[in-house]
Amino acid sequence: MKKIIVAALLSVATFAGTELSAQNTTVILQVPGSCEMCKKRIETAVDVKGVKVADYNLEKKELELTYNPQKVDLAFLKQEILNMGYDVDSLKAPEEAYKKLDHCCQYNRNHDHGSHD
Repeated sequence: MKKIIVAALLSVATFAGTELSAQNTTVILQVPGSCEMCKKRIETAVDVKGVKVADYNLEKKELELTYNPQKVDLAFLKQEILNMGYDVDSLKAPEEAYKKLDHCCQYNRNHDHGSHD
């Protein structure tokens, strides 16, 4: 009898874990960044409840986000990045936020973010 109960509990735990991961969505956002300070700011901007992974690739200028859309909205996450002064995909950060970035973090705003080298 104990073996059946343990097997049933393991099945429930496995199903619950699968269900939780199915709720998460992963997206790649184009975000310009120049240095490790940018990486930290961008990742910190989306460090909110519902975000499971926020990994900024400085070389590719991409932010990989894994989040639960039932807990946090992608538009909200993009706005948090914009508020830090960084453009996101085709959205432009407010000029006043951009100007607050350190000089080394100010990127060319007329350039395609996906092709910085």
